[in-house]
Amino acid sequence: MPARTPVAPFDRASRLHKRRSGNVVVLTALLLIPMCGFVAFGIDVGYMGLVRGQLQNAADAGALATAQVLYPTPESLESEVYSLPADTVMARQEGRTFVGNNYAAAKWLDVDLNTANDPEGDIVIGRLYRPWDQTESLKLYSEDFPPNTVQVRVPMRDGHVNGRMPLFFAAVFGMSETDAGAFAMATVQYPSLLPFATTESNWHSLESGGVGDNFAYTPGSSTSEFGVSPGADGTPEIVMFPGNWNGEGMPPGNFGIVDIGPPGDTMVKVRRQIDMGPSQIDMDYHGGSLHAPLDLSGLTGIKSSSKHTLLGGFTDGRLWAGILGHVRQMPLYDTVTGNGTNATFHITRFVTVRVMALAIDGALRTSYRDTEGSEITAIVVQPVTEDEELFSVYLTR
Repeated sequence: MPARTPVAPFDRASRLHKRRSGNVVVLTALLLIPMCGFVAFGIDVGYMGLVRGQLQNAADAGALATAQVLYPTPESLESEVYSLPADTVMARQEGRTFVGNNYAAAKWLDVDLNTANDPEGDIVIGRLYRPWDQTESLKLYSEDFPPNTVQVRVPMRDGHVNGRMPLFFAAVFGMSETDAGAFAMATVQYPSLLPFATTESNWHSLESGGVGDNFAYTPGSSTSEFGVSPGADGTPEIVMFPGNWNGEGMPPGNFGIVDIGPPGDTMVKVRRQIDMGPSQIDMDYHGGSLHAPLDLSGLTGIKSSSKHTLLGGFTDGRLWAGILGHVRQMPLYDTVTGNGTNATFHITRFVTVRVMALAIDGALRTSYRDTEGSEITAIVVQPVTEDEELFSVYLTR
């Protein structure tokens, strides 16, 4: 029997390598399809993230633009006319324009104007009483409630001018497009009318330092509530509402609450105007604007039973949101006839102020003390300077 030729170790390794190489080819072929699917899926997921980011940029730009032009900028810090109606038509058009300047998924974007203000529409205008509260729902504006917040949706879906978002490789799995969208809300603080009036002489006292410089306003401050804190900022203040709530020691003309709008429950109406300013119904009652000189009825004294309703009550079902640090326009008067609920104020002009302190109710934000250190009932304001921003617009959500 012939002897078997021994196989060299190298030859055995080579044969094993060939057999293994064949296995790897087969496994690679089997795994190639799902691997390509995962790669395609990753590409489409990344693309979806990119498009959603573009949609969010468009929604942010649209919301900020809409809020920015919701109210016209007052022509001056002092005026004989108060007229600050919301221009929702211009605001919607501005928002649509800014959304249309954005590009996503290979197309220029668009939104509907939603002039009917349908809550499911693309541009919705309404009000947030507490913009910092992320749980609060947007209340649609009406003639009773002036708006301060806009919501802009930028959808990509069937039936919308933007259509659905196309995909690249997901069509292999039967999905060539998908829904996408983004939304943003922006709020504007605007110088609405504060329904409190003070005398021309009190306003002129600012020229000699008013009551001093006891409060400071720091825009964007994160260390003090609403940007207001005790201290000095170089701008003197005046005090309104000195005295007791029962009306004692408060001679006619010492201060005044002006009654703006149709007759009704004055305290509830004033409370609403503190938060939001006069409504469209209020202004329509006066022909759409207030032109000084004019006479306005009002109050020269407030009973203690009314202060809860006036600042911080629950008569209309809402908690008071607070106006510290906010810019407001305020009427001045030179004479007052009558007193109590029969007062009539002769309004001479409107000035722009910032609310620096409130000491109307123990639950409110800031106390005020007189020169002897005693805490008193007071509203403290300072004039707004020419270099300050009268409007503050920011993204709420």
